[in-house]
Amino acid sequence: MDRVIKLWTMLAIIVAVAFAGSAKEKEEEKESPHESQPYTIALFGDMPYNALGKTQYPALLADINRAHVTFAVHDGDLKAGADGPCSDSLYSTALDYFNSLERPLIFTPGDNDWTDCWGRYGTSTLPFSDPEERLNFERALFFSTDRSLGQHTLKVTRHPRSGRVSRGERPGLE
Repeated sequence: MDRVIKLWTMLAIIVAVAFAGSAKEKEEEKESPHESQPYTIALFGDMPYNALGKTQYPALLADINRAHVTFAVHDGDLKAGADGPCSDSLYSTALDYFNSLERPLIFTPGDNDWTDCWGRYGTSTLPFSDPEERLNFERALFFSTDRSLGQHTLKVTRHPRSGRVSRGERPGLE
């Protein structure tokens, strides 16, 4: 059920970002008609998992940069549930990776990033963490501004309680 909710949330974010600038564009079309330009997004998540995934992850991010996407979305799960603790370094490493992307990145936490931090998967995730504390840490780290992540950012509107992106203005299509 959580996966379905997450997928619908991501779909809503993508649609909102894609169409946020449409009213402004329509006004601009009156002044100078132009063809609409296609753009590309990168959607990924549930990674990096395990040792192999961690070694391959930088290559994936480099591929995203080479693809010159307009923006990227990571739909959560920075690690597999039993793939180590929910330590501060998990999140700070993810932030460094996200900010290695040249274009904007929108992130939403997955269940493995906070709800599974209490020890659900046993001793492989020691030390156990309070899930709410981990979620609050993620919010402070990833959602503290009105900007997306990445080297070139996107202005976003965040949900007042969760910090998740509820709206974004489509970046210029260079």
